[in-house]
Amino acid sequence: MFEKKNNYTDTKLIKPIKKYAFVFVCQKGRIEIESLFLVASLKKFVKFDYEIIAALPKPKSIFGEISNITLDFFNKMGVRTETFTNDFIIKAAAKGINIDPKENKALFLANKAYALQIRTSADKIIFVDSDMIFHEEFTRNICFSIPFNAYLAGPGLYKTSSGKWDQIFKEMGVNMPNLRVKLNRENEGIDEYTFTPSFFNNSFYGIRTSCAKKLSKIWIKFSKKIFFQQIIKNFNKTGEVPFNLALYKAGIIYNILNLDWKHKPYFHYYSDVNKLKYKPKIIDLAKSIIKEHPEIKDLISDNKEWAFILE
Repeated sequence: MFEKKNNYTDTKLIKPIKKYAFVFVCQKGRIEIESLFLVASLKKFVKFDYEIIAALPKPKSIFGEISNITLDFFNKMGVRTETFTNDFIIKAAAKGINIDPKENKALFLANKAYALQIRTSADKIIFVDSDMIFHEEFTRNICFSIPFNAYLAGPGLYKTSSGKWDQIFKEMGVNMPNLRVKLNRENEGIDEYTFTPSFFNNSFYGIRTSCAKKLSKIWIKFSKKIFFQQIIKNFNKTGEVPFNLALYKAGIIYNILNLDWKHKPYFHYYSDVNKLKYKPKIIDLAKSIIKEHPEIKDLISDNKEWAFILE
């Protein structure tokens, strides 16, 4: 991390960002509905120079086609669509592997990696999961001048692979980073500490566009290797592992948002629409979005999970 070629004093690495691209994956079903609220909230709360790109996965036989309602909405909101082919899932299907998302979620999580290969003239890509709603003005921050920015992953990822990092890094041909993060674990009322590599959540992160394709290619390569060679047996629970291994392999300078960008009420990450029932502020925002864009109601009117938003 502190080699001369990756020193923070290298002005080529930390030059200001002029334009951003917000990128998200969109496919038929739940994610499609979530995308409408994400886009509407981005347009409402992002005030600087940016573009929004919906990355649509192929083949359609697996991921389906988004509706004309959604396509028209994207067009109205100035959202550009880009398609990509998930050859990881195609290869798995050809091998007779069950591609049900509940059983092999890793095949679908790889869409996040492929989405980084979309074309954009922006200096910085901000990847966001579709199940996010922005609810405060999103402002630029000097920390985004660093090539990569993300929040540390939750404790679940660390616990799942506890004591296996050296082995995983070695099998994947990646040098174990020297930097460690102090993790507090409670064990029967006694505080315990462990020091692990920095592992990041990939639901929201920023990456300099010039680094994106490199990260994407390594990420996809590692996902396939881990999955097909069963290097990690519980891969569905640790889908962020190849993402992080790829980051270290690519040698991309990173910034821990938990430390430099502590203020995080800009967006709400709900993961499950039912969780919104306990967030009256977000429900009110969602309802105001529907009032402003009534076509959204046409898409969710027959969806039982979202029915409470229409009440």
